[in-house]
Amino acid sequence: MFVRRRISSSITCIRSCSLDLAHENKSFEDKFSAVEKERILTTLNSSSFDALSRFNITQGRLKNLINWKNKKGPFTALSDVLEVDGLGINILDKLCQSILSNEEIDSSKQKSILVNKSKKNILLPNLSKLEADNLTSAVGLHIESTGISWAKLQRSNNELVNWSYSNFSSLPNKVLPVDTFSLNVQYSTINYLYLIQ
Repeated sequence: MFVRRRISSSITCIRSCSLDLAHENKSFEDKFSAVEKERILTTLNSSSFDALSRFNITQGRLKNLINWKNKKGPFTALSDVLEVDGLGINILDKLCQSILSNEEIDSSKQKSILVNKSKKNILLPNLSKLEADNLTSAVGLHIESTGISWAKLQRSNNELVNWSYSNFSSLPNKVLPVDTFSLNVQYSTINYLYLIQ
């Protein structure tokens, strides 16, 4: 008896949730006229990955959208697009507005975003143009998960003064905080010695 009531209440909850979702999808589709819906769906169905990437959507969500379209065929309604992983009503609304306003991300802005994401270079301390022009030598560090390398460059004759590498594979899998501290001190000392030479 108790189990039957529990199942019955669960089914009622599921029906209620799916009705709310259906109502939300319906009200979302009502935001757009038939012409606007057709324009959005045509753009989504006929555009390539590169063409769609110019609109307001992340690369990951765009891949999910293309994969869904390749598996299940073209979108027939905006509610179909909501079935794509990562595309909720807010994200789809932004994408639709971007398509309707023909608001493309400027290609130079898009390239600068990609360049900034791919750059992982950090220059310390921050140098002015005058300071950079007056440099006599510089030490560079390259840190990877497999090791660390450093090099000292002399500006006067564009010469590599010193270079070295330390491999992390010799370290144990679990490094204690004390060991991490001593490694940092060791590498900091090495770098300091390169700086004062």
